[in-house]
Amino acid sequence: MTTHTLIRALAAGVIATVPLVGCSRRELVDLRVKNEPAAIGGGPVDMKTMIVEARCAREAACGFIGSEAKWASEDACLEVVSREYADDLEELDCEIDSNRLSECVAATRSADCNAALDVVGRVPQCRRSVLCQ
Repeated sequence: MTTHTLIRALAAGVIATVPLVGCSRRELVDLRVKNEPAAIGGGPVDMKTMIVEARCAREAACGFIGSEAKWASEDACLEVVSREYADDLEELDCEIDSNRLSECVAATRSADCNAALDVVGRVPQCRRSVLCQ
């Protein structure tokens, strides 16, 4: 092996190990675990977020989000609808059937553009009597 080749090999080895300096094995394992994708279907359903996002998806589909529309942006819609729905969503402090929640979300997303959705219960599938088990 020539001196030049040996120096390149050593340099490559040093460069490859530099990011590991100062890290314990535990830290390296933690880094690897944090980068794994989240499991699907294993965590609690954030019902409030799902309903608010469905409402804003409906607003976008109806053309109500944009610079000249009712909502300037999706973030503005999410913020206002979250406040608008706060009391209604607090009343849904019960065990929610996931199938019924899916029906509520789908019905909200596809609600008629002329329908007022100022309260959660305007969508029949989202009423407390339907969602709560």
